[in-house]
Amino acid sequence: EPEVATARENIFVTKKELFENPSEEARLEVASCREDLRQFYDKASERALSAKIRRVEDAAVKRKNKEAWDLINDVSGRRRNSGGGLVEGGGMEGRLEAWQKHFGALLGAAPDVPDEDVQINTVSPELDISSDSFSKEEYKVAKKSIKERKYSGEDGVAPEIPHIACPNISCIMP
Repeated sequence: EPEVATARENIFVTKKELFENPSEEARLEVASCREDLRQFYDKASERALSAKIRRVEDAAVKRKNKEAWDLINDVSGRRRNSGGGLVEGGGMEGRLEAWQKHFGALLGAAPDVPDEDVQINTVSPELDISSDSFSKEEYKVAKKSIKERKYSGEDGVAPEIPHIACPNISCIMP
């Protein structure tokens, strides 16, 4: 910022004058220059913050959520998630092994069942849930329940996609 550079130069000049000819007037002039520099810093910081806020708004409009959150975390001073959401492991097999190890420790080992033919009674009643492919009616009901103009879920698919990409069921199911 040019005004910041000018204010710094003014401080150096007035300090030099203060050391060459110490006086109350020169001391007040240095204090005034410091206050000017602080104000220029505040204005520059405000402009930078406003630019970041505009970038957050633009990223949100363009549905670039990661970029928006990175900027929000930068502005708020929060540290970024260094893991990036991936489990360490150096490849698919390593991640699978890490998940198995994690959930094995979390849930414990498989139970030791001496007689596998023992009948185990269910605690809750059986639910009538189909494991077949979804029907046209199920698709229509699900599509109607999706609210638009909301953030995408964990799958990263915007709620508008089913409405835009496939306005009727015939594009998915014959």
